[in-house]
Amino acid sequence: MLKKVEALEIKAGVIEGKVSSKEEIEALAKLPNREGLLSMLLSVLQAPVRNTALAFKAVADQKDGAAALKAS
Repeated sequence: MLKKVEALEIKAGVIEGKVSSKEEIEALAKLPNREGLLSMLLSVLQAPVRNTALAFKAVADQKDGAAALKAS
């Protein structure tokens, strides 16, 4: 909302009963929304599985290529 309203100036805030500085409030405002953060988390968790699958596929393709050369 701060981005839309230029006249609004934040000086401090309260988050869960703790007083927060202007910098902390601005840092929170710049974070992606919940769906965006979940998407980023899932991408990070999925990457090792994807890389392992690609490695298995490369080994299988290499063995298929070697078998094709022997058959020729």
